[in-house]
Amino acid sequence: MRWKLVKSPLDTSGRNASVPPTLRYVHFCPTHFRNWIPSSMKNMETRVILSHIVFGAKPCYEQKIDNTADDDDEVVNKSKKNKRKRKITKLN
Repeated sequence: MRWKLVKSPLDTSGRNASVPPTLRYVHFCPTHFRNWIPSSMKNMETRVILSHIVFGAKPCYEQKIDNTADDDDEVVNKSKKNKRKRKITKLN
């Protein structure tokens, strides 16, 4: 099993402190590597990511919310379509 190499422009610890941001990288063992790590390395510091791994957490990113009436209507319509009507049966 090979270690995963992930680019980490925000990592300023150890050897990466003296390297330009475009050349910084971190190795993760297969046991601790998660699928969300490469995208997180672009936005978060390595120490924060390591703490997420230790506690078994997954980082949440803020999503841009557009509060237009059209989007709200679409959400309501989708939720109505997904609901199933239940039949009420009477017991004798």
